[in-house]
Amino acid sequence: MRMIYRSMVACTLLVTSFDPGLAMALPVQQKRPTLAGTSSEDPASAFARKDVARLTLMATQGDAEAQYQLGRMYAKGQGVAQDYPAALRWYRQAADQGHATAQYNLGVAYSNGIGVRSDQTAAAGWFRKAAEQGSAAAQYSLGVMYVGGQGVAKDDVAAAMWFGKAAEQGYVNAQYNLGLIYTNGKGVNQDYSIAAEWFRKAAGQGDGDAQYNLGVLYAEGKGLPNDDAAAAAWYLKASDGGNANAQYNLGIMLLNGKGLTKDYTQAYTWFTLSQARATDATLKSEATKARDFVASKMSRMQIAEAQRRASLWRKK
Repeated sequence: MRMIYRSMVACTLLVTSFDPGLAMALPVQQKRPTLAGTSSEDPASAFARKDVARLTLMATQGDAEAQYQLGRMYAKGQGVAQDYPAALRWYRQAADQGHATAQYNLGVAYSNGIGVRSDQTAAAGWFRKAAEQGSAAAQYSLGVMYVGGQGVAKDDVAAAMWFGKAAEQGYVNAQYNLGLIYTNGKGVNQDYSIAAEWFRKAAGQGDGDAQYNLGVLYAEGKGLPNDDAAAAAWYLKASDGGNANAQYNLGIMLLNGKGLTKDYTQAYTWFTLSQARATDATLKSEATKARDFVASKMSRMQIAEAQRRASLWRKK
């Protein structure tokens, strides 16, 4: 069976891409003090109304949440002209007061070079500040930086620790990466059983790569009982979500009648979909060969039906 894992480093910027509207969980706070000359209005309400004047007044008087929300307005171009440098200035003021989401957004900006020159060391520093306050997104991002040695010394043990903290909070990408770490034994002792637990958590949140990898562990009996039916079930979930590797493996199981009733028509359908979606040249070639092989065992009517099913699936 193919067991190709999503690269942890490759998915970094996708997950930490600049999202000024990020709904990040912040540390629990007591009632906000009312500043002199202002109302006790929640800055988020002023943001929703695009009340730049109110937010600016609150922000200039030192309200960290208002500074963060004003940064969001400039980043999104909501109520003002979009201006990333201005957004970062307000994020920085909020971050200096310990605002975790502002700290995280600064890390993203430095990591991606948005509104500021790219600086991985600075990015790691801001991610760390937010991570230490419990931000799961920052914990995950810091873990990725330790994996790739970006802005910090490469350290698989530290990466595993930060992924673990984020994973415990339900952060799906961290759960997936932690499963991968336990599969490969990088920064931790290799343990397929623990890997399966984390893949299952991520799979339960709809992560297609985790669903695929969980299927592989069932198929190979690593960390889980060898169970072809369970493997096929997870491949099907991942395949329905468009995972090309799972589509290929599901086709193989249907071709061989392993874990599922042998079905050449369905096998042809999944090989066709895998071949079309594959970005990896090897997978694309294997799916093409498998599709052509199963076609040699089918009638023209069966092939036409398989192609019809593939076309319908693409339209979903």
